[in-house]
Amino acid sequence: MVVLSRFTYNKQTQNYGKITDKVVADDYLLPSNLRNGSNRSVKYKLNSFVNHMGSTPLSGHYQAYVRHPHEQGRWLVYDDHYVMEMECKSTKELFDSFS
Repeated sequence: MVVLSRFTYNKQTQNYGKITDKVVADDYLLPSNLRNGSNRSVKYKLNSFVNHMGSTPLSGHYQAYVRHPHEQGRWLVYDDHYVMEMECKSTKELFDSFS
């Protein structure tokens, strides 16, 4: 699991904030500084992620996106008690839809 911390805390103002920089993602994470036990490069396939919708970490809503296990280019979106399917040509296209 890889976590991108998208929230900050300002000690001077004692306020929380949300980092709104655009995240660019592809189907694979290729961390050049991580190695497995055999010293070969590793790569991780992005299979799911959680998206926070809201302007601050103190309010908002979360949705989970999971790559469809049997259909390429399709994602399952979990939103409270609803599950929807969506089609995206690429992971980048999916992430671009959040900006």
